[in-house]
Amino acid sequence: MPEGRSTSAPVLATHGLSRHFGGLVAVHDVSISLRQGELHAVIGPNGAGKTTLVNMLSGEIKPTAGRVELDGREVAGEPAWRMTRLGIGRSFQRTNIFLSLSVLENVRLAAQAMGVPQPCGRTSAALAGGGSLRAGFRDRRGKLIPLKPLGSTSTTNRMTSPSTSSLRSVRS
Repeated sequence: MPEGRSTSAPVLATHGLSRHFGGLVAVHDVSISLRQGELHAVIGPNGAGKTTLVNMLSGEIKPTAGRVELDGREVAGEPAWRMTRLGIGRSFQRTNIFLSLSVLENVRLAAQAMGVPQPCGRTSAALAGGGSLRAGFRDRRGKLIPLKPLGSTSTTNRMTSPSTSSLRSVRS
């Protein structure tokens, strides 16, 4: 086993995952094992099945064969909304963001849409009421970054265009 590789149980694993569209085999016999703290990439040419694989992992489409396990629980074929609630989310290649909102506002809006509880103690309903905001996200040092009301005029963390800004998350 390579040095530094985790021996913990996989958070997400596939076993013999395949997807056929009629006679077309988009994904064939893919087995992967992803552990917390690891970073992986799915690479390949156009038409190699990368998007189909991600769609199966996120519940957008059902596999033709094989298993998907999340924390040891079989989840292959679960609908996307349930996969999201279980903790599997995905982003699309198109950056459908609101340019007039900050990065945090875009993330907050996405979290609200998926029913994720507001971080740091305030609920979506309380935030929507326009009361004082003491909710937010914590940075790597633990400092609270407060959320501003949607549509605020603040220019901090403002995105200028989808092509010049990116938001990514890596588990540590």
